Amino acid sequence: MIFDLVFKYNFKWLKQLLSVIIFVALTACGGEGTPDLAFSDDENQSDTSGEDNSGGDTSEPDTSEPDTSGTEPTTDSSSDNMAPVLENQNLSVSEDAVLTITLGALIDEDGDTIVYSVSESVHTQPSSEENQIIFQSSTVGNELLIVTADDGVNDPVEAAISIVVAPADGNIYYLSTMGDDDNDGEANGLSWASFEHAWTVMQPGDTLIVADGIYAETLSPTVSGAEGYPITIIAENRGEAIIEKSEDGSAISILSSVSKTLSYITIDGFIARSKGENSAIVVGSTDNIAEEFMSNHITIRNTGAFGSADQTNTVVVAIARTRDSLFEDMWAYGYGRKAVQLYGSTRITVRRMIARYDYWDGAGYKPNDPRIGFAIYNTEDGIYENILVLDNAPDPVGRSSASKAGFAIEGNLSSTATILGSKGNSWYGSIALGNAGSGLYSSGVSTGTNDDNRIENFVSWDNENGMIIHANMDNNEIVSATLGSNRIMGLRINNDNVYNTLFEKMFVTDNDSFPFFIAGQGGYYGVDTIFQNNTATENGMGSDIEPSLAPGLEYLVKPSMIEGSERGAVILNRYQGGVLTDEALWPWPNEDLIQQHMCNEDDLINAHRVAANGDGWEPQWCASEKTLTEYIWEFLGNTIPADIYP
Repeated sequence: MIFDLVFKYNFKWLKQLLSVIIFVALTACGGEGTPDLAFSDDENQSDTSGEDNSGGDTSEPDTSEPDTSGTEPTTDSSSDNMAPVLENQNLSVSEDAVLTITLGALIDEDGDTIVYSVSESVHTQPSSEENQIIFQSSTVGNELLIVTADDGVNDPVEAAISIVVAPADGNIYYLSTMGDDDNDGEANGLSWASFEHAWTVMQPGDTLIVADGIYAETLSPTVSGAEGYPITIIAENRGEAIIEKSEDGSAISILSSVSKTLSYITIDGFIARSKGENSAIVVGSTDNIAEEFMSNHITIRNTGAFGSADQTNTVVVAIARTRDSLFEDMWAYGYGRKAVQLYGSTRITVRRMIARYDYWDGAGYKPNDPRIGFAIYNTEDGIYENILVLDNAPDPVGRSSASKAGFAIEGNLSSTATILGSKGNSWYGSIALGNAGSGLYSSGVSTGTNDDNRIENFVSWDNENGMIIHANMDNNEIVSATLGSNRIMGLRINNDNVYNTLFEKMFVTDNDSFPFFIAGQGGYYGVDTIFQNNTATENGMGSDIEPSLAPGLEYLVKPSMIEGSERGAVILNRYQGGVLTDEALWPWPNEDLIQQHMCNEDDLINAHRVAANGDGWEPQWCASEKTLTEYIWEFLGNTIPADIYP
């Protein structure tokens, strides 16, 4: 009986019960008075009154029997059973090295068997031990794994494992807000304080791990790596190292000149927030620099950018006069004329980027110039894979932006870049959704034509126009596109000098006006333009085209096509180097972190992105409170398939 009560009732009651038992026992044996025992409550363990309390508490304790009917305690009930203990882990490993990671105990203190699951990664594989995984990666950077532990009794618990993959050759150094540049930087407890000091020590192949915190210093490397031996700067925990300027300046800046070219630099896992008329992230070189001297082999991954430029011709993420570089798993929003722009650059890959134009007044430049989500301008031979542009804002009061768009392909005269026109670029598996402006706009000039570009598996939905092909294009291909529910028309060829352009396997539906419209304004237009294997249905004007071949459209990214007569875009898997892979694109990588920033209430208020400002100002995705993946998949009103979130 006593042991049952120990499990059921608190320690204070037990002390009283024991006092009574001892008192009764002593009395039965002929003892007199109270036993010389004193039990104190936890909150009154020490007595400072100065009185002699050695006689203990002589008040009569409550000895009534508690009611235990219907409450027989059991050690395996969920009310007494403890949830699994799972801890976050920060690990580091050299590239290509094998790392065995223990996730937690196989059996917990309650005797429950723990079942573990780990978020999908191409770099992990099961171990012979059920509570371990094997990790191996040849990609220098930061990888985040989410571990779930389930004991079958309590709700599953989650923890994060952050793994820094460093080059196999080279030193690892540490930097923190609590560091000191007099330290050697070779351990967490001996970290440096400043990036400026780090550049004086680091050599090709070295890695700098940056602890959580807010840093006011611009991350601006002055030392280069070498082929196979990059300079690597990694946030210890993705998104927790924040470069936020307290004085005017960019947060991340890599700038080359003829006298000093920066190359082979990898940056991974940061939040970049500029101040004043500056880009949050700028990677570039001086005006009209020759290709050989351009910044090159720069990699930035898993990094978000919030811009601050409201007046001048400045964008949030600026990549200018740069070559042979990779920008992957990033997001850009905030102040700036464009969220992302590539200018005067060549052989750039941008992969899984989310861009949103939020606000730009432009009084210090040309206030009615185009406002764009993702733009290439006088840029050639680039690959742009799985790019999302959504919820671009309307024009500010008193502004009337020409040619605003989600995506822009621009060619023009230039006095600051050696490349004219945008040529040889490819877009794969990209989406323009819910933007104030057209989904895509392409325009060149006679001396800067946009030639030899390809757009494949492209969705433009709920924009102003689906696509506008304005002028000066030759030998372009637009294949497998879905253009729907746009407020004017699906596709418009708007001006002249558009030659040899292929439009194939397009599905154009539910636009307010024509599905396809060619409007010449003198000169030549639509010369040798080929329309083939396209379907148009239910548009506000114009005739249907092969409506019997229209795909079912339950989800924007997954139409149900007729075999052999495929129409529209399929965006289910990741592209890599222009090749469609077997790796699923959804759930979108880093989507929780991205939502935490792009839908942050303070940032939305700061950038005027609130419903009180009128139609189009509140981002639809943020208002939905859905994950990014849910928002895209459920945009047409259907529930996301159960297998998208494994």
